[in-house]
Amino acid sequence: MTSRRVIIGKYADGVTYGLKAALPGYDALTLDDNSGSLSFNSKWTDIAPVLQAGFLTSTASSGVPTTVAVGHPGYVPYVEARKFEGGAVIRDDYIYGDAPVRIGVGAWWRGYSPLLLAISRLNAGDTCIYVVYGVPVSLS
Repeated sequence: MTSRRVIIGKYADGVTYGLKAALPGYDALTLDDNSGSLSFNSKWTDIAPVLQAGFLTSTASSGVPTTVAVGHPGYVPYVEARKFEGGAVIRDDYIYGDAPVRIGVGAWWRGYSPLLLAISRLNAGDTCIYVVYGVPVSLS
């Protein structure tokens, strides 16, 4: 089987032009435009597909992580988290702790099977908004 991970130019329909990139082991030419096995498609209206998004309220104190299960796409996806203040205020510049050690909200993958997102460096009762994107990353 031929695996064309990146297609630049004419798609398989013979009419549409663009750029597609597939995950390892998949053929970008034959994948559906909204396939979860694509890491990029120039036809997408967003820069990357959103796999999951939500709000998470910290239940732990002193910055201990709170976890949430994420649907497993077959790879480790990219994630972002920001402190949610309420209303329309989301802090992308939020810092936890006192100088000289001041750090922002932490988000990382705590487990792979099942896929567990860990959020830390929030006080108990603080809320964050998180977004899991369909962009594969490495655990290392």
